[in-house]
Amino acid sequence: MICPRRVWLFAPVGSLFALDVVLTLLGQDPAYWSGALQTANEANPIARPLLATSPWLFTGLAAVWATVLAAVIVTWESRWSNLLAMVVAFAHALGGSNWLLRTGEWGFALAGGYLVLAAQLCFWCWTKGTAEP
Repeated sequence: MICPRRVWLFAPVGSLFALDVVLTLLGQDPAYWSGALQTANEANPIARPLLATSPWLFTGLAAVWATVLAAVIVTWESRWSNLLAMVVAFAHALGGSNWLLRTGEWGFALAGGYLVLAAQLCFWCWTKGTAEP
């Protein structure tokens, strides 16, 4: 059964995950988008083969994975699901910031600002999500 306050635990996971996927796609070289899919640029060893096969496969399976994460986090009231939410949000915050580092001379500032905003989002949402009713 869905616990409405636990939706707050998924909010940073879902948003940081989605931003990481978008930044991953935006960060691909023009050669990738010209059909040279083997040039896929992705550090995640699970996601890279998907991206190298098709951006649609990568995006579709990312949506499936986000749905599974949402189901687990909002229905399983446990310290383990709380830990899962924290780890996944942290990993995707780092992943997204890594793409921002590559944007030029302002990349470091963008990545740092992104991480600060991600931390604030996580803190705010997790405070609401873990508060006793």
